[in-house]
Amino acid sequence: MKDPKPYDNLGPLAILRNTRVSDIMETEVITVREDEPLSIVHNTFVAHHLTHVIIVDETNRISGIISQKYLYKAHSPRKIMSMLDYDSDKLLDGDSYYSKEALNSFRLKKIMKASPFTVKPDKSVFYVASLMAKRMLGCVPVVDNNKYVLGYISEQILVKFFVKVMSLDS
Repeated sequence: MKDPKPYDNLGPLAILRNTRVSDIMETEVITVREDEPLSIVHNTFVAHHLTHVIIVDETNRISGIISQKYLYKAHSPRKIMSMLDYDSDKLLDGDSYYSKEALNSFRLKKIMKASPFTVKPDKSVFYVASLMAKRMLGCVPVVDNNKYVLGYISEQILVKFFVKVMSLDS
């Protein structure tokens, strides 16, 4: 994330309008192919501590996005009552689990949010933050003109940047 200090003679709103998405986006993007089983998405959430996963097609262009909310809607996790409840077909999620077989009965392409809202890297942070708030989005993929994923902006990234910007006034 680019340090907002070069703009420290500007006010917070001007900093948000002058900072580009490419300056703060996360560029290490973990994607899942749309033809993968839903259990892969669960494993990706857990292994990488993510709340959203970007879905790509066979040409590696964005085709969708899936959040934990979509996973929960497809198949709610079950509470582990005892270790006797656990077997190798279960995917752990804290004190709950998913049935791998049940997750894989869903087609990822049917569950994901197809054609998600995306932004270009040259858009301002103010622009993307405004649209995320208006549309109640937790994550926005950043793509090039050919729909290849370059990165993403999440609520967490925005909050960290806003804190940096606001700390310039103190």
